[in-house]
Amino acid sequence: MPEFSKNLALIIGINKYGNGISSLQNAVNDAKKLVESLRTQHNYQVWVCLDEVATKENLLKLLETTLPQEISCDDRLLFYFAGHGIALNNEDGPAGYLIPQDTVLGDINTYLAMTTLQQCLEKLPCRHFLGILDCCFAGAFRWSSTRDLLSVPEVIHQERYDRFISDSAWQVITSAAYDQKALDAFSINTNRGQIGNHSPFAAALLEALAGNADIYPPAALGKPSGDGVITATELYLYLRDRIEPATEKYQRRQTPGIWPLKKHDKGEYIFLAPGHPLNLPPAPSLDESQNPYRGLQSFDEEHSQYS
Repeated sequence: MPEFSKNLALIIGINKYGNGISSLQNAVNDAKKLVESLRTQHNYQVWVCLDEVATKENLLKLLETTLPQEISCDDRLLFYFAGHGIALNNEDGPAGYLIPQDTVLGDINTYLAMTTLQQCLEKLPCRHFLGILDCCFAGAFRWSSTRDLLSVPEVIHQERYDRFISDSAWQVITSAAYDQKALDAFSINTNRGQIGNHSPFAAALLEALAGNADIYPPAALGKPSGDGVITATELYLYLRDRIEPATEKYQRRQTPGIWPLKKHDKGEYIFLAPGHPLNLPPAPSLDESQNPYRGLQSFDEEHSQYS
């Protein structure tokens, strides 16, 4: 993508825990498949931290030293964590924590606070950032944010696409609400929700990044759906619609969320759909027939699109 100097990603996956913490089944495989997708389909350079490499010390070194040295203002960064998470109640709402590989059960000093993660990330100079958290109680990250974020997808004109790219985009997608567990081994692609090779969230994420989330505008007049662009909002809506109904059906409801960080402005983190040509029409020209402002004149039925 010529609009950014580099596409960068930090991918973390942890299966093997100790110190009283149960191991996971699919987090490492989820991380590896995401790395493959980002490298082959989306031209990303990736830092990978799996199992024993993903200690709290190593993660903080990456966040506080490596990333600030390697990232410039014209880069963009994707951060992904698959592993255990926990939320502890406090006066300001649930306090969320990621669980590094060397965490000791019950020792909060060995946890990685989501507020600490947020503070480290927001010091980075990149214009676009997307965090993706696939862990239990991931929605507790909301309490590190400032406001809700969701806009309904619409036709993306070239001018809007240019604004998405040029304005700051700092967004976080979470796999579960602040009071929900994230399933590690549950297939959304079977009728019985049996054990799969990916978490339901990761399976849907991989589908989405392969192009399945490029569903706006819908197919019409023999034309396929999509415009070649997957915004973070489209990505979230695809994940929500794939995961929540499938898990709720088996009384294991899991609800993804999307939140902005403080540095977010009017941009959108985007992916280009693999193999799909860009279809970004120019914005319609403004003339009297397109004027949504009627002044002192009344609105009639033919002006309903402006209401």
